[in-house]
Amino acid sequence: MRLNLSILLTAFATVSTLLAAEVVINPGDDWGAAISNNPAGTVFIIKAGIHPDPEISDAKNGMQFIGEDGAIAQGDTSGMYFATGYGPNGKIEDVVIKNIEIRGYGLDRDGNVGYCDGGPLSVHDSKNWLLEELEVHHCGGTGITTGEGTIVRNCWVHHNFQQGFGGKFSGATVEGCENGYNNVVIDGVDSNYCAWEHSAGGSKWAICSTLVVKNCWTHHNYGPGWWTDISNEDITYTGCLVEENVSMGIFHEISGNATINCNISRNNGIGPNSGSNFQLHVVSSGPTELWGNIMDVHASGGAGYQVTENGREYLAQDVDFHHNIIVYRHTTGPAVGMGCQIGGGCDAVYNDNAQNIDFHDNTYYVPDASAELWQWDVGDCVDFTTFKTYHSFGRGSEVIETGDFPDIEDLDCPTGCEDVLAPEIILRNRRMHFEIGQGGSASPQVVSVGNMTMGTLADVETDISYVNGSGWLNVARSGSGNTQKLTNTIDVSGVSAGDYSAKVRVSASNADYVPWYWVHMKVTGESPALTSFDIVPSNAVCSPEQSIKFIATALDQWDNPLADQPSDISWSVTGDGSVSNGTYTAGTEIGAHTLTVSSGGVSTEQPVRVLKADPLDMSENIKDFLVLCAPGGSPKLNVSNYAGSSTHVMDDEHLLTPAPGDKVTVGGTDYTWTIMHDDDGQWHDDAGGGEWIAYFAITVLSTKDQWVRYNVRHAGGMRIYSNGLKVYGYNSWDNRRAVASDPALLERGANQVIFKLASNTYPRFSAHIDDAQSGGLLTDLYYTLDDAAGGDLTISGPMLSRAMRPLGISVRRSAGRYVLDVAGVEGSHEVRVLSLNGRTVFVRRGMGEAAYMIPRSKMASSVYVVSVRAGEKVLRKRFIGY
Repeated sequence: MRLNLSILLTAFATVSTLLAAEVVINPGDDWGAAISNNPAGTVFIIKAGIHPDPEISDAKNGMQFIGEDGAIAQGDTSGMYFATGYGPNGKIEDVVIKNIEIRGYGLDRDGNVGYCDGGPLSVHDSKNWLLEELEVHHCGGTGITTGEGTIVRNCWVHHNFQQGFGGKFSGATVEGCENGYNNVVIDGVDSNYCAWEHSAGGSKWAICSTLVVKNCWTHHNYGPGWWTDISNEDITYTGCLVEENVSMGIFHEISGNATINCNISRNNGIGPNSGSNFQLHVVSSGPTELWGNIMDVHASGGAGYQVTENGREYLAQDVDFHHNIIVYRHTTGPAVGMGCQIGGGCDAVYNDNAQNIDFHDNTYYVPDASAELWQWDVGDCVDFTTFKTYHSFGRGSEVIETGDFPDIEDLDCPTGCEDVLAPEIILRNRRMHFEIGQGGSASPQVVSVGNMTMGTLADVETDISYVNGSGWLNVARSGSGNTQKLTNTIDVSGVSAGDYSAKVRVSASNADYVPWYWVHMKVTGESPALTSFDIVPSNAVCSPEQSIKFIATALDQWDNPLADQPSDISWSVTGDGSVSNGTYTAGTEIGAHTLTVSSGGVSTEQPVRVLKADPLDMSENIKDFLVLCAPGGSPKLNVSNYAGSSTHVMDDEHLLTPAPGDKVTVGGTDYTWTIMHDDDGQWHDDAGGGEWIAYFAITVLSTKDQWVRYNVRHAGGMRIYSNGLKVYGYNSWDNRRAVASDPALLERGANQVIFKLASNTYPRFSAHIDDAQSGGLLTDLYYTLDDAAGGDLTISGPMLSRAMRPLGISVRRSAGRYVLDVAGVEGSHEVRVLSLNGRTVFVRRGMGEAAYMIPRSKMASSVYVVSVRAGEKVLRKRFIGY
């Protein structure tokens, strides 16, 4: 039986609290004065509510800061730090900080972009601090910086401007934490603001000893997931799930001994700025033992494991990689190997293996057992038979050729990892918002419960703690094992207008840590009234004379479905088609038409496109594009000083939906969109260089909502826009390898894709579209260039009315910016802000619940519409910017 460590710690803290003096700190109280006026060992009870810019500095030994549920430390432009660990007499010892949300520290003087140093919890000069059940987000610098003996337990660290974790000194432990989306969204600018190549992403520790990182989930950071760099000794990474980070999963560099065992590292290093793309990477460090790890390498790219020697003060010496499982879904290596970067000094490594590097007793799942996926020497990869000739590598290993790759849950737990990889809960969608009028209702919102590691979750339970009011939230659990959902519904009967919050803790009988999520509710005093309609499907296409059934749901001023739907709804449509009771029958006129739903003087329009399309064969590169051409037929828009000349690009280029014959003026020259075909799909492989840009567009039609990646090769700079969202951007060549875009949502129906090339060298490129998760070929895509060619098209699939869509969004002001909170999303989503004339002023893509910051300088005082789309779920609402 496993003991629940969080419960034990809580019990211990409760006993300690009873033995110490307690002091209550209310919102608005002076924390500094409270610390100064009370003795060592005082327990401060931090009351629920927003505490403006508090700081724990010069604390006394043994002080505790215990937050009630709903206690928020709100930083502003006046300071970077919430807590520091060094006092007048040296390191402050034995401080406890628990159950506080910490946000907004370390902004610049305009309240926008965060700093790339410092951080809210800079306790590296402390001793034996406990940081537990904290949420640290949207702060400058590093979320939590550990010190001597620091314990960080069950914390949620996300959306910090530089990285989630860092620190130095000895004896720190980080356990049961979620660490995600750091160095990702900075002031509305997506990606790598703090340059992960130096120090950013999930984490970076330096000059540490006896650091233990265990049972943590680190994901979607712009940079490595876990990173120790320079003079670290006795490091342990164990029991972690590391996934979807832009660069390496776990990176141990220029350091001493480490143990990396029983981790799951998958889908890391497949972005355009990955640098090194390994799931596990050891550079000039040792002795290091890596065992019992599971690596799952994405079909679109990434690599498995490598040990690298680059001639630094530490050697890649005594590095043993054994009893690991590698699921390798593509045929470009290395799956595992050794690299050396010190010229002739590598001979002793490669020829004599003088530094005692070893690979043995591993299991490889590969698509081709004869593929060259193993590396020894800085040159090309070799097949496994050749690899085994080097110093007896590969002994005891098994290579399994398969096209049906196992998922993590299909694998047996590596021997010796049974306790380390026992079940732990992860939650997707940890913050949701409801906004509703008195007497109204709102669609339920869902939290997904999954298992971070292996085994099966047992006896999942929830515990609701109300910050305001009581009884207004109901949580219903469905599913079983590692696939469960918590459906959250609210009842505002008798609830007064105001803001309400509840914290929901989620536990399992066989999991140590108890994560939580937040439910926020705003109840207004207005009565619900009809203001618009939600019409599905929202992206409809059909062939001439085909019929489609539309469903219209009447929405109130909060974009919630009306309890009493109107009975006098009328339908109309432009063009030569017809509509009756929501069933639209197309005519023969190709192009876009407008469907209108009306009732009681309120109308909503929805586009529907009539077209023909051809199958898009993804076994080859795309061969047909709509290309913007000069009067002489050249697709190159010749410009001077392209990189610094904003006048030589099209306005709103990422929102264009071109058609053959459309004209665009660029730099004083009229260009025309023209259909072009290339037999081998290698576009412009015979073109020359020069300073130029070029645009290629295609309309892709999908039979369902699905996530894809655009897989490209390019010899110059490239951007890819999918439905108006930039999903790929790189200013140089592709380093002789296929590169994959960020995941992009292809909606059921028509999707506009634009490839923009910019180069002063070689303009060659090719492209195809893969399934985002498996990397496999897609067989259900069509395309059209809007030339009325092609065959009949059938787009079929499920439709959901608005009442079935659990989704939430809210907008608030904070420190000189708007904060846009998205909730109720299980997976990926797209959020967009539009002015009333339809112009997009902000668009971003994210995963799960998220918060986005928009500077007020980007939005004049006006009325805006904000929408969030996640699969078939769509939510729109208006807000006033001022």
